Amino acid sequence: MSLAKDNIWKLLAPLVVMGVMFLIPVPDGMPPQAWHYFAVFVAMIVGMILEPIPATAISFIAVTICVIGSNYLLFDAKELADPAFNAQKQALKWGLAGFSSTTVWLVFGAFIFALGYEVSGLGRRIALFLVKFMGKRTLTLGYAIVIIDILLAPFTPSNTARTGGTVFSGH
Repeated sequence: MSLAKDNIWKLLAPLVVMGVMFLIPVPDGMPPQAWHYFAVFVAMIVGMILEPIPATAISFIAVTICVIGSNYLLFDAKELADPAFNAQKQALKWGLAGFSSTTVWLVFGAFIFALGYEVSGLGRRIALFLVKFMGKRTLTLGYAIVIIDILLAPFTPSNTARTGGTVFSGH
């Protein structure tokens, strides 16, 4: 991947923000690991706003930073002092916990299907086919959208992904 010179500042800005926040003294009453975790979170938000790389990569990098730096970001000194506490195991468990939710995988699968419809042009072809035969009146266009929804419902479980990604994604 080749980064243009004007994108280098976008790539460095989240790191600079995180570094500056690490150097700022921890506010009174706040645990140090919470402040450091907040610094990673703010850096991730800055990265998502500037988007030097895809947002998914920014999120993955932020989770990886938290897992690798878990002694400073996730756990306090009392937890780390406990001999029965396995910081590496708990950090990995924390990092992978979001992937255990079936809802996350349902939405992920739905958007992958919708992306497939968009890339292959299937959604556009179905929409144009139905507009060709049912596009004489506004009411029949509404029926066409309902028919598209019924045809694709078994394959795309999320209503949002199915409607937004398939029906309205034609360029």
